Amino acid sequence: MLYENATGNLSNETDMTLQGFHVGATMENSLSEMLFLETGLLVSLKGFKINEYIDGVVVRNKTDLYYLDVPVALKAKFDLGAASKWYVTAGPVFDIGVGGNYITVYDWHGANQTEKEKIKWGNNEGEINRFDVGITFGGGIEFGLWQVGVYYDLGLMNIASDTNQDNILKNRLWKVSVGYKLGGK
Repeated sequence: MLYENATGNLSNETDMTLQGFHVGATMENSLSEMLFLETGLLVSLKGFKINEYIDGVVVRNKTDLYYLDVPVALKAKFDLGAASKWYVTAGPVFDIGVGGNYITVYDWHGANQTEKEKIKWGNNEGEINRFDVGITFGGGIEFGLWQVGVYYDLGLMNIASDTNQDNILKNRLWKVSVGYKLGGK
């Protein structure tokens, strides 16, 4: 997550990395022997965490954002022989927020208190914009019916609903995917 506010780029000051997942289905349409249009529908967990130390209390904030992702990418495949190919892919990705939580854990002297609040989607102060548009690109290897790839999604929209635009939140994520081709192609 890229997170900036009036004091600077918080993404560079702390490890905000949150492990998530993506699961779903994609399909390829052949445009030529080596060029394909790939689209799909994925459910993804995105978000970030921030750990702070405030007046002797460790405060762990975690934001879980669940999205439906619709990638539309151009995919080029190159033959490696023995039923293997390597590929590169790039294109837009359209994201729709469907749920999520803010989770805050206060830890002082071994005692924990946890608060959980549902994400509010919208355009008002303190809400998260439901829609995001980004660019996805990556590559990988296909061997037989299996595919393994690494991708990077670069969110282009500010998903923070802040009327004075002091806060900027943009989705940024690395993905590792393993896929199996149904239908034998």
